[in-house]
Amino acid sequence: MQDFSLIERIKILSSIVVSSKFFLMFSIFVIISLMLLLITYILDKKLNKIVYISIWMIFLLIILIFYHDVLLNIVDNLFDNMFMIIYFPSISFYFIILVVSNFFLLYSVFNKKIKKVYKTLNILNALLINSILLFVVSIINKNNINVYDKLSVYSNSNLLVLIEFTTAFFIIWLILNFSFTTYFELKKKDKKPLPQMEEIIIFDEN
Repeated sequence: MQDFSLIERIKILSSIVVSSKFFLMFSIFVIISLMLLLITYILDKKLNKIVYISIWMIFLLIILIFYHDVLLNIVDNLFDNMFMIIYFPSISFYFIILVVSNFFLLYSVFNKKIKKVYKTLNILNALLINSILLFVVSIINKNNINVYDKLSVYSNSNLLVLIEFTTAFFIIWLILNFSFTTYFELKKKDKKPLPQMEEIIIFDEN
């Protein structure tokens, strides 16, 4: 892979932008968007959010119209890679799981404001994954496995099963965290107080 300096990277980026057939349209779109955002921010901050969302949706729509085939292909490959990670987990992904799990373990231990359900999930997940790590390191050491060689990793059924279990626990942890977050957000919305009605006083003429 060729290495570029910062100035070379900026030059390449500039040439890509200028040579693009969308350069003029993109420039006009950016200028108008910035003007609208600036004006609405000064006049009305609530309107500014609506303009921001509208500009984002228009930009997304433009990309979908012109490059929907490419985007579909990228999404398709993304899901394929995700399934490959789940069914054929790599050591690299395994160590990412370890780092993330232990980070949230420390975060849960030292953060007193975190909800108990998240703290419990984070600690249990980290304990399970760190426990499996002991067996993983033991198998690697015992069988002299080259962790950078996928064939060497996949050829050892014990090691592969342990990595698969780690990946499964991590995915379950992600799903549970997402589910509880969604639940608490919906519960928070339900608890919002209803607007109070003004008291209506009826005068009795008698």
